[in-house]
Amino acid sequence: MNATDFVEMCLKKGSTPTSVSRSDDLRLPSKEDVTAAFINVCRTKYKKNIVSWTPPDPTYPDYMLLAGDRGILAYIRFLYFSSQTAFNTKKLALPTFPLLQTVTKAESQLDRPVFFVWVINFPDKSEIRFETDEQIRDRWMRSDFSDPVYSPVHDEMGNVENLLELWENLQKHNVRLY
Repeated sequence: MNATDFVEMCLKKGSTPTSVSRSDDLRLPSKEDVTAAFINVCRTKYKKNIVSWTPPDPTYPDYMLLAGDRGILAYIRFLYFSSQTAFNTKKLALPTFPLLQTVTKAESQLDRPVFFVWVINFPDKSEIRFETDEQIRDRWMRSDFSDPVYSPVHDEMGNVENLLELWENLQKHNVRLY
């Protein structure tokens, strides 16, 4: 199964895709391959205009969700986690400081929601989940910003169906999340 097939399976309602691997040498696809496949499938099947951009600040997300008039509806940061070993939520951990910078800048400078899209590809769990900058900020506030590593709570993350529904609402109604 290639990256596009994997993304399409993740986007199908109620599906449970298998891990993406290349049978010839068992290497997993790169983050770039999976991100490009996700953007392409979203553009062609769901009419979502996701574009990359060169942000003026390295802490800003690298992608934007655009409205029909090319206005910015949201920003997107893709996170890809894959392994040939079994899934464990600890494998989704990220250093807190860079993530905190992005969340802080989103609130103070970007004036749009940021979606952190987690692509998870393990032999026993393959899916697309997401969190918003607001969800991450709320979790940090509860922990007094003291953890050096950010680990999402898998069960509290939204699934890909929720993500597409939120993006659809943003497009149709120019709905702001805050």
